[in-house]
Amino acid sequence: ALERSTGTVRWSFATGPDKPLAWGLEGWDYFTSSPVISEESVYFGSGDGAIYALEWRTGAQRWKVATDRRIRSTPAVHDGVLYIGGGDGIVRALDGETGVSRWQFETRGVELSAPDFGFDRTQIQASPTVVGATVYIGSRDASLYALDATTGQVQWQREDGSAWVVG
Repeated sequence: ALERSTGTVRWSFATGPDKPLAWGLEGWDYFTSSPVISEESVYFGSGDGAIYALEWRTGAQRWKVATDRRIRSTPAVHDGVLYIGGGDGIVRALDGETGVSRWQFETRGVELSAPDFGFDRTQIQASPTVVGATVYIGSRDASLYALDATTGQVQWQREDGSAWVVG
């Protein structure tokens, strides 16, 4: 974190090393999670597979949720809930204060295998958008999902058939 007026470092926070990619090809991992500030916390995903909440003034860790794969999606925060996609193909809704899971949704990418396609079809690198009671998020399984923000139930899914939906 930098002091806005001077650029002086206020604090820093180190995460663990990147988890290896299940399909190899490390040179193709171009995405990273950006931090999002809401209320008193800064939220972000990490290559170490964790989702973090830090106190934005000091950098002290509030909570951490570990997953099996890298997190490259930038989270969205709406009404105290953090929404984020994972390298494991799972969309998570976490309580912003505690990190406790509200719900999880497995995209079709969870069932797809990189060796079958020659490239990754599992990761969610896109950042979710929340509008009203709906979470919209794309996945490398070539789908755009509209999920109920409260339950994680699919409202609709649009599959492109070939292209990753990463933005």
